[in-house]
Amino acid sequence: MLTITGTTLRARSIEYKRELVNSFTENILPLFTSGKVKPIVDKTFPLEKISDAHKYMESNQNIGKILLHVRDE
Repeated sequence: MLTITGTTLRARSIEYKRELVNSFTENILPLFTSGKVKPIVDKTFPLEKISDAHKYMESNQNIGKILLHVRDE
Protein backbone atom coordinates (compact mmCIF):
# COMPACT_ATOMS: atom_id res chain seq x y z
CA MET A 1 0.00 0.00 0.00
CA LEU A 2 1.28 3.47 -0.89
CA THR A 3 0.30 6.62 0.95
CA ILE A 4 1.20 10.09 -0.28
CA THR A 5 0.84 12.92 2.21
CA GLY A 6 1.20 16.60 1.41
CA THR A 7 1.32 19.77 3.45
CA THR A 8 2.00 23.46 3.05
CA LEU A 9 4.89 24.66 5.12
CA ARG A 10 4.14 28.39 5.13
CA ALA A 11 2.34 28.31 8.46
CA ARG A 12 4.94 26.08 10.08
CA SER A 13 7.62 27.41 12.41
CA ILE A 14 11.24 27.82 11.36
CA GLU A 15 12.18 25.13 13.90
CA TYR A 16 9.72 22.66 12.34
CA LYS A 17 11.09 23.38 8.86
CA ARG A 18 14.64 22.93 10.16
CA GLU A 19 13.76 19.56 11.70
CA LEU A 20 12.04 18.50 8.49
CA VAL A 21 15.12 19.32 6.40
CA ASN A 22 17.38 17.53 8.88
CA SER A 23 15.13 14.45 8.85
CA PHE A 24 15.06 14.40 5.05
CA THR A 25 18.83 14.80 4.88
CA GLU A 26 19.40 11.99 7.36
CA ASN A 27 16.71 9.49 6.29
CA ILE A 28 15.75 10.07 2.66
CA LEU A 29 18.69 11.69 0.87
CA PRO A 30 20.91 8.61 1.36
CA LEU A 31 18.34 6.56 -0.59
CA PHE A 32 18.85 8.83 -3.60
CA THR A 33 22.62 8.92 -3.14
CA SER A 34 22.84 5.13 -3.05
CA GLY A 35 20.60 4.78 -6.11
CA LYS A 36 17.98 2.82 -4.17
CA VAL A 37 15.43 5.53 -5.03
CA LYS A 38 15.60 7.30 -8.39
CA PRO A 39 13.47 10.16 -9.68
CA ILE A 40 11.61 9.51 -12.92
CA VAL A 41 12.75 11.98 -15.58
CA ASP A 42 10.24 12.42 -18.37
CA LYS A 43 11.98 14.97 -20.55
CA THR A 44 14.91 17.40 -20.51
CA PHE A 45 14.89 20.79 -22.22
CA PRO A 46 17.79 23.21 -22.78
CA LEU A 47 17.33 26.48 -20.91
CA GLU A 48 16.77 28.28 -24.21
CA LYS A 49 13.61 26.18 -24.69
CA ILE A 50 12.09 27.07 -21.32
CA SER A 51 8.83 28.19 -22.92
CA ASP A 52 8.55 24.81 -24.67
CA ALA A 53 9.17 23.09 -21.34
CA HIS A 54 6.43 25.15 -19.72
CA LYS A 55 4.00 24.37 -22.54
CA TYR A 56 4.84 20.68 -22.18
CA MET A 57 4.17 20.87 -18.44
CA GLU A 58 0.86 22.68 -19.03
CA SER A 59 -0.19 19.97 -21.50
CA ASN A 60 -0.05 17.46 -18.63
CA GLN A 61 1.56 14.81 -20.86
CA ASN A 62 4.52 14.10 -18.64
CA ILE A 63 4.98 11.15 -16.36
CA GLY A 64 7.89 12.18 -14.18
CA LYS A 65 10.02 15.25 -13.85
CA ILE A 66 10.66 17.87 -16.51
CA LEU A 67 14.24 19.11 -16.30
CA LEU A 68 15.92 22.24 -17.59
CA HIS A 69 19.54 21.81 -18.66
CA VAL A 70 21.14 24.99 -17.37
CA ARG A 71 24.85 24.45 -17.99
CA ASP A 72 27.57 21.90 -18.66
CA GLU A 73 29.81 20.92 -15.79
